[in-house]
Amino acid sequence: AAAAGGFYLGTSEGFVAVFRGGDSADNPYQVTDVSLGDLESATVAALGQGVSVATLDEANAKVDEYRAQAQAVQESRKTYPPPSFTQARASSELPADHTTSYYGPYNVLDGDFFTAWNEGGGGSGAGEWIELYSSAPQHVSAVSIAGGYNKSDETYYNNHRPRDIELSFSDGSTQRATLQDARGTYQRIALPAPVDTTFVRITVLSTYPGVEYEDCCIADIGVE
Repeated sequence: AAAAGGFYLGTSEGFVAVFRGGDSADNPYQVTDVSLGDLESATVAALGQGVSVATLDEANAKVDEYRAQAQAVQESRKTYPPPSFTQARASSELPADHTTSYYGPYNVLDGDFFTAWNEGGGGSGAGEWIELYSSAPQHVSAVSIAGGYNKSDETYYNNHRPRDIELSFSDGSTQRATLQDARGTYQRIALPAPVDTTFVRITVLSTYPGVEYEDCCIADIGVE
């Protein structure tokens, strides 16, 4: 508790409360909407001892801090269904040829490393993009990418593979990453914080060069 004339923060019936200095624990000045059940244990312990502040403005500022902490704790407890993106589009795609009937963006959703999206932009692939999208927002915390056209060692190294990429989302956030030149494996990119987004776009910024062809390829994309 604080000395008379000041304020302190404590608890009342399971909630954070503001007390005037010298008031008893059963006579709060204000009971807030911040539940102790949504706060970290160390914060609850400190409130049990009383957190002294000099003014009511300082007390209200502390309440705002506790409210933000409670919201973060509530968010961490939420469970979300796995994200589901069933549609794909791209900036370009290689036309079908005598060996393969489809090089389009839906190849990254089939779980098959022997198929791939092959961009058809005519250069190294830098600036080309592929996007998974949904009509409803999906909760996304990580993106996994299997770069290259993996149906054989020769095919993999004949074509360009993505090196530096940028992830972008419908909330306006972006994240850059550098992929290793590794055949036949997913490379997972964890986001700093989950996003709710209607699309995941991967833009190729630079590539590992192919021996024979300029097409940049991505075999598969996973989202969690």
